[in-house]
Amino acid sequence: VRPPTPPPLSISYQQLASQPARTIKRLTRIASASAAMPRLLALLLLASLSAGASAATAAAADGGSRRTGRLGVVVSGGSGGSIEAAHDSRMVAADMGASMAPAAVAGHMEDALPGDGERVDTAASDKPCAGAGGVSDAVASSVGTVGGRKPPKKMQFRTPKGLFIQERASKQLPGPGQHFSFGALKDWKEIHTLLEQRPGAKLLLLVRHGQAISNWLGDELGPDEWFNWESKCVYDNGTDSYSLFDAELTEKGIAEGDALNSMLASGGWWPKLTNGQPVHAVVSPLSRCLQTMQSVMKGLKFSKVDVEENIRETLGEDTCDARRSVSSPKQGHGAMGICDFDLGLRDKYKGFKFNIVDEAAREKLRSSRVSKEHERDKVDGLGFGMISDDDQMWTVDREGQKHQVKRAVRFMKDVFEFIDDRVAFVMTHSGTVRSLLLAVGREPYRPQNTELVPVVVEEIRPAPSGDDDDDAGDDGRTMVDEYGVEWVSGPLL
Repeated sequence: VRPPTPPPLSISYQQLASQPARTIKRLTRIASASAAMPRLLALLLLASLSAGASAATAAAADGGSRRTGRLGVVVSGGSGGSIEAAHDSRMVAADMGASMAPAAVAGHMEDALPGDGERVDTAASDKPCAGAGGVSDAVASSVGTVGGRKPPKKMQFRTPKGLFIQERASKQLPGPGQHFSFGALKDWKEIHTLLEQRPGAKLLLLVRHGQAISNWLGDELGPDEWFNWESKCVYDNGTDSYSLFDAELTEKGIAEGDALNSMLASGGWWPKLTNGQPVHAVVSPLSRCLQTMQSVMKGLKFSKVDVEENIRETLGEDTCDARRSVSSPKQGHGAMGICDFDLGLRDKYKGFKFNIVDEAAREKLRSSRVSKEHERDKVDGLGFGMISDDDQMWTVDREGQKHQVKRAVRFMKDVFEFIDDRVAFVMTHSGTVRSLLLAVGREPYRPQNTELVPVVVEEIRPAPSGDDDDDAGDDGRTMVDEYGVEWVSGPLL
């Protein structure tokens, strides 16, 4: 049964003209969870801003009629004219039943709008999804038709098709919530057999944190009111007050972490997912991830647990996505970030290690693709960790999807550089999960709180001669291995 449609959000042409940046950001943030809405909004807003007053005049000449498209967007006439967008973008995406270009999925208009001299193939949004379990034709065609560019010849990662239901992100999936068998379309023994056949592949278990104060407040207030608070340190309506900075878990979020732990530890799923192999865990340094990990890891064995800065949530603007410093503020020395806090990460979360790493050295290692252990050990400050004591990544401007995918690519390179185990457990955020999937060639899937999303990934390393990958297909994105398994490559952006 379809849930009732929320009241539409109305944006007038006057608002677009007087406050274009703020209005665009407001619309796109509301539509950020959708696989279809951002692209349509991009086209509508581009046309509105380009036409200016003529758009309003045309709407008025239409006699004030209302035209509702299949995406639930209403363009209304009248003297002002307006664009209305349904709040529930997940329902809109389900109605669409088609995948969009990854840049449009971003929820950030600077990535969805075409650049100078580029053209956008709008027909790509109407193409149906590819066969079950695969990256859709619409995604591939959209990547190839923006600005006439073809998919990049040099792909960095590949992932097999048809293993997990989350690969069908552009289609209406059962849920929302944790899928049966964590989305596996095959028996987990078959999945681990595939891993054994590909010695360079790894199984990543991507997990989103439990419900945080920011998640709860955003739902309670609604997108319009939350927009007025998301960049503040504290929410205070005169009656209730909550800290938004580095948002911590709600009671429900803690219970969600305990429930996932019970499913893995007591429900017998941990040995199925890991096949009894050692597991290396990597955790985001934001409080909601550290707190969720504290609950989830009880009774489970990990070969190592690291904290890594590059898997933080989308950077900038929202104070819930800023982090506290590694060290606690010294008395009388003022604040050590955009908001006041009492304890740094080391003092607040004593069960984790917060190593400061040399990011320049890590980047050099990524660029050279060094993999020999003795060469790696010659450089200090490598491995997973924090790039600085204080938060130097958060900015007042929101990070775009392309930039976040680049962060995901850097993290994926570090996974294959610093993790020797075949299975990695990654406690992170919804935006990071989407970006990691895009980085390896998968459709961007948005997980619910404490939902586990599995993905098998293999790094594509250049041949010693510098020749192209012999296994790659003619399009540079697909290949079929000797066992008949089709693989798709990334990053998509």
